[in-house]
Amino acid sequence: MTISAEGYETVNVYGVSVFDTETTDLPVTMHHEGGGYTRDIENAGDTDINNIYIGDNALRSSTPRNAEGGGSGTRVLKDVIIPYNITVHLGRPDREATNVTVPFIDYVKNTASHEIYPTWPEASLEANIDAITTFALNRIYTEWYRGAGKNFDISNSTAFDQYYVQGGEVFKSISDVVDRVFATYIQRQGYKDPYFSQFCNGTTSTCNGMSQWGTVPLAEAGYTPLQILKYYYPNDITLVKATKYSDIYTSYPGYTMSNGMNSNDIKTMQQYLNRIATNFPLIKSITNPNGYFGADTVAAVKAFQQSFNLTPTGVIDKGTWDKISQIYVAVKRLGELDGEGERVDIGANPPTSVIKAGAKGNDVVELQFILNYLSQFYDEIPPVLENGIVDAATVNSIKEFQKLKGLTQDGIVGPATWRVLYDAYKSAKGGGGGGSTPQYPGYYLKVGVKDDNVRTMQTYLNALSSKYPSIPKLTADGDFGNQTKAAVIEFQKLFGLTADGIIGKSTWDAIVKAAGGQAPSEDQSYPGYYLKVGVEGEKVRQLQRYLNAISSEYPSIPKITADGAYGNATAAAVKKYQQLFGLTADGITGQATWDSVVSTYNKLGYTSYTSGITTGADSSYGTIENGASGDGVRQLQQYLNAISVYYPTIPKVTVDGIYGNATESAVKKYQQLSGLTADGIAGAATWNSVVSSYNNLSSRSGGDTSLGTTYFGAIENGSDGDNVRQLQQYLNAISAYYPSIPKVSVDGIFGIGTENAVKRYQQLFGLSVDGVVGNNTWSSIVSTYNSIGGGNNIAQNLSKALISRMLLNI
Repeated sequence: MTISAEGYETVNVYGVSVFDTETTDLPVTMHHEGGGYTRDIENAGDTDINNIYIGDNALRSSTPRNAEGGGSGTRVLKDVIIPYNITVHLGRPDREATNVTVPFIDYVKNTASHEIYPTWPEASLEANIDAITTFALNRIYTEWYRGAGKNFDISNSTAFDQYYVQGGEVFKSISDVVDRVFATYIQRQGYKDPYFSQFCNGTTSTCNGMSQWGTVPLAEAGYTPLQILKYYYPNDITLVKATKYSDIYTSYPGYTMSNGMNSNDIKTMQQYLNRIATNFPLIKSITNPNGYFGADTVAAVKAFQQSFNLTPTGVIDKGTWDKISQIYVAVKRLGELDGEGERVDIGANPPTSVIKAGAKGNDVVELQFILNYLSQFYDEIPPVLENGIVDAATVNSIKEFQKLKGLTQDGIVGPATWRVLYDAYKSAKGGGGGGSTPQYPGYYLKVGVKDDNVRTMQTYLNALSSKYPSIPKLTADGDFGNQTKAAVIEFQKLFGLTADGIIGKSTWDAIVKAAGGQAPSEDQSYPGYYLKVGVEGEKVRQLQRYLNAISSEYPSIPKITADGAYGNATAAAVKKYQQLFGLTADGITGQATWDSVVSTYNKLGYTSYTSGITTGADSSYGTIENGASGDGVRQLQQYLNAISVYYPTIPKVTVDGIYGNATESAVKKYQQLSGLTADGIAGAATWNSVVSSYNNLSSRSGGDTSLGTTYFGAIENGSDGDNVRQLQQYLNAISAYYPSIPKVSVDGIFGIGTENAVKRYQQLFGLSVDGVVGNNTWSSIVSTYNSIGGGNNIAQNLSKALISRMLLNI
């Protein structure tokens, strides 16, 4: 096809496929004559952007697929994400080639259009699209290429990955299915990683995974997409919808881990090292992988570093983190069809297999997962390595569990032992009622320690003080001071423990046991009388806190001050709640309204100790900084979390009233965005700015703002804030009429997606194509936005939109 238009360079597209009754979209970008543009393709070299060559559909290829052999430096991310964009290497991953970055949804549509035929039955299309999406997400989740030092996420070589064609056509039937099932991927039940969905055409190329051609007769026989996938993949797979969208990030948390530190990142590394130790016995397993970096972790890290030619420092820096992650993925085979997977929980019902010494497989991994979890609560059950093999240590752990539960101590897991294991696991998890029994953190709690574990113990001691008045009441602020020490000493005296005021494992377990094993919960019962204007007390304060928490999900409920006084503002908030939930809207809290508020609060997942944001906070709290604790810190944390909804670069923090490193980082990020001195200290200027920002954002209707036209200075990749959000809204409105401008996420963050959209706009409108929004680009975007009626008057501008589509997209 040849596409031409006056004032634009001619584009030739070779190899376009057409199918009877099928609509084919060809996304062609045209450039003004005379140049003035730059390529937005990385490493483009001599790429001819005005001559596009589309190869045969991958179904016609006889090249064997070797998808498992692509990466050499794989790592693993913490979460499964749907990326805004994906970078594709247009060639074999082991050879030089052009890289292109495209929106992920466009990648799936393009790839599916060149991997399968659009005339296939819809169930077949959907099954193949799910497999294509999942394959790409597995490459991203395992950092298959990024972890090997590559600057791309996936290649378009069918020998290693799947077939993406830059400039290739997209078929409407495929596009429609992608729009409907986008972000759906394959996952094995009880695992979080995207399943490695290997596939081949099934005719000229065969493999152990799905046959693309084979999906057609199954669909014609009435199979659903999931049934088709289960025909080729394990029967315990399921289709899940991802909810987390993000730019692709790396797994390394950004700091060096060393002896004496404690964090979830360290716990992750300890678990990885223990799994690696199964294959590399010189690495001694870490007995209690609880996140505390002790002597056994130092030894394991050094042994690992020696085994893989790293300097044996005993600390985990970026190089060691990457190597541990790489080897972990290799031994777990996460990028392989029969990989172990990343277990997150057990299934709904116990397996039916009988497990005995020497057994291997996924049921063994599940068994070891349960035993390790239970070992946190029962000292009698020794932890084991989750290596998928019933070795001597696993047999011993099984016998100890059987002994504990009064079962036959034969080390064999049959139906009876499986059932008791499942019941014990669910009971330890909390069984759906109440809180869960806290695990000893693995380090001493003593004067000077400040964290959530201290707060947990303070909460337990306060509950015990009602029964044992000699134990003094404490402020549960997470700060282990002299008062907490005195309370611990009194408890130790009462229960015959060494009275040193230090909480080790024995004291921890004794406190938990004495308190009944569960964290004390807040009384949520109806007070027995109407709460209405003029009533005061703790029940009013509790109602106010619950309403404030609920208002985070239902913004039309106004925020109120949790002061325990039922005034007109509280009555208005109650009335709005009643209107939303179908109750009599009288602003009075009777039992029906109380029970409904409590039920909604609990369903939203808030704990009994969560406080809603109160109004009126300002610099009267004084200057607070790292190490501080109390209501002022808690108030600041709540404001920052609310603001982070609009400015996602501000990290979420735990609302615990403790000003730790995470809160300091969030404050610094806010200060950077607001033009304040980024010292991480909340002084008067920062306090007033935070409160002002919160109030301004809370007043928005529906999360959108009215768009202005004032130019506030250049913005570019890395910028964030309201100006970026305003730009993104303009671009999305304009893209309705100029579809070659990609849609962007309106998140206030100027990332690669926004930069690509800006470049496309600049190309179309004859501006310098640098991806930077200076005065000329801003003025042009505002002018174009206004000329199309602010993106709102679709009927008035329909003819203009149609002309644009004809000229720019044929």
